[in-house]
Amino acid sequence: MYNFNLALLAKQLWRLLRYPSSLLAKVLKGRYFKYKNPLETGKANAPSFGWRSIMAAKDLLQQGLRKSIKSGFDTKVWADPWIPTIRARPALDNGNGRYPNLYVNHHIDFNTKQ
Repeated sequence: MYNFNLALLAKQLWRLLRYPSSLLAKVLKGRYFKYKNPLETGKANAPSFGWRSIMAAKDLLQQGLRKSIKSGFDTKVWADPWIPTIRARPALDNGNGRYPNLYVNHHIDFNTKQ
């Protein structure tokens, strides 16, 4: 029953991300994540039981989320989970020096769309 409840809470959090113009998303945004997205929020002052419950499912949701590449300007190669594997993950480092702020758009040829 606990896992089922956690899955439903994760779905609510996903809906906040997917439908930011919904009434619930607008109300919660005004109170808890005004300038960020819900996955980047820290601890809130005097959070409601509902918000604490939704935040309990944040780790579960982050395990399955992948970033959508689109133009690649807001997806970091080494930090964001964007590779389509069973568990979403960022790129793996091969041990060579790496540029920490490398974005996916640096690897896209915009003329050929590859």
